[in-house]
Amino acid sequence: FSPVWLKIFTVIFMLKVVVEGVFLYSVLKMFKRTSLLLWLIPAQPLHLLYVLYIGLAGQFGTFEWKGRNVR
Repeated sequence: FSPVWLKIFTVIFMLKVVVEGVFLYSVLKMFKRTSLLLWLIPAQPLHLLYVLYIGLAGQFGTFEWKGRNVR
C-alpha cells in the first residue's frame, strides 16, 4: 500500500460519496426522509459489496428480465 494510492483512493471515495449524497438528498427531500442521509457513510461498505455481487452475478449467472431468460 503506497501512500500515493491511498490518497488517490481517498479522493475518489470522497467524490463518490459527495455525488451520491447530492443525488440522494434530492430524492430523500422529495419523500421527506432526509434523516436517512445519515446512513450514507456507514452504508458504503455494504454498497461496495452489493455492486460487486450484482456485477459478478450479471456476468456469470442467469436471470429473468421482463419474462425472458437472459444468458
